Amino acid sequence: MPDLESRERLVGNPSNEDHLTSGKTLYDASAFEIFWRNFLAGSSRTLGGIIFYLIFILIIGSIFIRYLTPVISPIFNQLNSISGSLEKIPRLPSF
Repeated sequence: MPDLESRERLVGNPSNEDHLTSGKTLYDASAFEIFWRNFLAGSSRTLGGIIFYLIFILIIGSIFIRYLTPVISPIFNQLNSISGSLEKIPRLPSF
């Protein structure tokens, strides 16, 4: 059976100053403290979602540029030449 000192190292001593919370319950906390913690948690989640979304877009964009652009570029070149030839056609006069 572990002694008290090793148990405190494993479980943690509630009298230590390095705890994240002060041991308050929801009923002991002020309204501002509840608001601030929820705001901070929501902001962190939103920022993480934005960063994850940007990384996802960069990965999809790099895949698109690397693999799909060589396939699609001849189609765009053909559309560009067709639109150039359509611009050379004289327009009908409007009445």
